[in-house]
Amino acid sequence: SFVIVISDYYAEHVMAPLKVLAKRHQLVPIWLEDPLELRWFWPNSQPMLKGIETNELMLATPYFSKNRDKTMIDHRTALQVMFRKLKTTPLNIRMDEPYLPKLLRYFGRARKC
Repeated sequence: SFVIVISDYYAEHVMAPLKVLAKRHQLVPIWLEDPLELRWFWPNSQPMLKGIETNELMLATPYFSKNRDKTMIDHRTALQVMFRKLKTTPLNIRMDEPYLPKLLRYFGRARKC
């Protein structure tokens, strides 16, 4: 049976539950990436936020901005290692791109295996 896990995989300690699922089922991880969230990690691209009460635009400065490059690279590397250990290939979907063609390609390829 298939178990489809749709997540951005930012939660801590996801390896253990995924490992249990992968032992009993064919694990299909769908890794969502939101470009708006990515802006919080990459330099030279801080998002503007609009104040609810004042309607003013403000520059958002995340608390981890000093290490955001390293944080994002470390996160991606850790996920790639995790998926390799689980012997599965994630489907990476960016929220600003059409997802249906990617899903059809992924599951079309999986059906042939």
